[in-house]
Amino acid sequence: MKTRQKLFDAYLSLLEQQTPERMTIQMLTTKANINRVTFYKHFHNLVEFHEQFIEHYILELYEFMKPLNYKTYTKGFEYEALLQLLEHIKANQITYKILLTSQNITGFNKALLAHFQQRISKHTTELAKFDFPGTGVNQIIVSWYGVSALFGTIRYYHNVGGV
Repeated sequence: MKTRQKLFDAYLSLLEQQTPERMTIQMLTTKANINRVTFYKHFHNLVEFHEQFIEHYILELYEFMKPLNYKTYTKGFEYEALLQLLEHIKANQITYKILLTSQNITGFNKALLAHFQQRISKHTTELAKFDFPGTGVNQIIVSWYGVSALFGTIRYYHNVGGV
């Protein structure tokens, strides 16, 4: 297993018990079974590590949303991307339980919403044509509607036992 992934896995495990602010590099490296020098080869400090940890899992989720970025929007095509995303979340349910519900992981939900907003906003013109034809709804509202629906679906899926 690669060093970064070992550290991320150790961090997830530690997050079940405490906040990132109370963790130390020693705690993290001990849990990951690596030495501190190895940690510093990859990260400058725990703040940078935490930021890269969040980015890693957001980009991992994004990989399952690629159809939304490479296809022309047609009514209903987002179902395929959503299904792939939910299957991935279910297959990694322990990880996403911690990421989506833990009070100890600061910033993940906010960063995920911002990332989805950035990606989905590319499709607001097409989305508005299909879902709100002729209404003149502001594209920012349409975009946030899509993001909120996606994030709400992920949270609901998690809470009802899909994960």
